[in-house]
Amino acid sequence: MELMNLQTDNYVVQANALVSGKQNLSLNETKLLRLVIMQNLYKDREFREYTVSIKKLAETFGISSQNLYRDIERMCQNIISNPVYIKKGDAWKVTRWVSFAEYVKGKGILHIKLNEELKPYVLGLQRYYSQYQICQILNMSSVYAIRIFEMIIMKMRNTNIPREGKYVKCTVQEIREACQCEDRYSQFGMFRKKVLDMAVREIRKRTTFFICYEYEKESRKIVAIRFYINSCFNRIPKKYINN
Repeated sequence: MELMNLQTDNYVVQANALVSGKQNLSLNETKLLRLVIMQNLYKDREFREYTVSIKKLAETFGISSQNLYRDIERMCQNIISNPVYIKKGDAWKVTRWVSFAEYVKGKGILHIKLNEELKPYVLGLQRYYSQYQICQILNMSSVYAIRIFEMIIMKMRNTNIPREGKYVKCTVQEIREACQCEDRYSQFGMFRKKVLDMAVREIRKRTTFFICYEYEKESRKIVAIRFYINSCFNRIPKKYINN
């Protein structure tokens, strides 16, 4: 068993099929799994077991250790009981995230290992994958922001952004699936407020990216979101600032 590396400049590398999968996890459950995924190196051929203290994990998440001690058992249960749905053609492959997640209460530590079924989506990736530094998501306060950020990074294909910025398009269905809100916010106004606008605010505030969006319609129905992305270090054209 190895100590979990909590260096926040390391990269989370995932297959695009995993990024776009259906994931019904809380904010801190999502962050924890990204930390576990981050441990794996390109040369690795097997998943390893990791251990981390709850205190250090709380520091990494920027939350109180008292709250994490209170929540960690429930988080472990949820990670095990809420699988990831990975699209394969017209079907969905359903698999667990982890082989086990064990909280050792007397010692205040967590043991965790990824499920072997996830190897093709994490290890030895050569194409159809995306990556970002984990520091980009650790301070986010919305799981929707994390998921939309991951979808945007995936759609960008690379994070080299020209001065004028670039556009990526996600269908509304893709976003709903990734955020596991297909059956929530049926009115688009609520979907915009609770999912899209929340994510945009968080990404602008917490990451090195500036984003805004516009709609694409078919027969008056909004079917896709066209995101404009630029680096915060570039000069953002005025027409995007108030979007």
